[in-house]
Amino acid sequence: MNNMQRLRCFIALKIAFLFILTFSPAHATDPGTTYRVVNVSENDPLGLNVRQIIGDVHDLSEAKIVENLKWNARGIISTGLEYQFAGALWRQIMVGDTSGWVNVKYLAVDGSGANSGRLPDKIRCEGTEPFWGLTINKINSLYQGNDWSGDKWLGGEKMELLVSHRLANRNTNTWAVTLKRSSAPQYIRTLISLAPQSCSDGMSKFSYPYHAVFLQGKTPVPQQGCCHVDVGN
Repeated sequence: MNNMQRLRCFIALKIAFLFILTFSPAHATDPGTTYRVVNVSENDPLGLNVRQIIGDVHDLSEAKIVENLKWNARGIISTGLEYQFAGALWRQIMVGDTSGWVNVKYLAVDGSGANSGRLPDKIRCEGTEPFWGLTINKINSLYQGNDWSGDKWLGGEKMELLVSHRLANRNTNTWAVTLKRSSAPQYIRTLISLAPQSCSDGMSKFSYPYHAVFLQGKTPVPQQGCCHVDVGN
């Protein structure tokens, strides 16, 4: 990387950091918050239904039930991802190794969020116009989006995670993540704010807990997006 490229990258990072500092959305559910079941009768044999997926169905009956929680179940952990569906707000949760969606009216906070200021072990970030996506973890980071040399769509290019570190700023909890492409000598940089915040992708009814600014290519242009804890395998 020559001096001009370094200067362009530095300017882009400064602009991206300003995006993070000036972004002040509504508060969102802190990933790791623990819940207990409420508003379910002790005599209800089924308890609270946990649905496998919400966003890709047209009717609630199409959402497969993957778990039933008893009326007094506890230890239900939120991932921070939420969705407006069928006139209600749904929250993605983890119970043991099972993930799914439940109507928030059946949940009550039972413990503070587990977010200690560190970057989650596996996190998914996405943006629109242009579309891009990053799955970030130490073992198998992936990039999805248009190639920088043209309009070629990359369905899931493997990335090497080079470094992630928390920026030294007392007003934010922002992490800078740098990944390297496997197919080209280029880098991807993402700033992720772990506030948490209510972040929208602008195209769906999903609400994400984290905000991100994405930079790519030799002359990076900051692009905004949202992130959440990834519960996929």
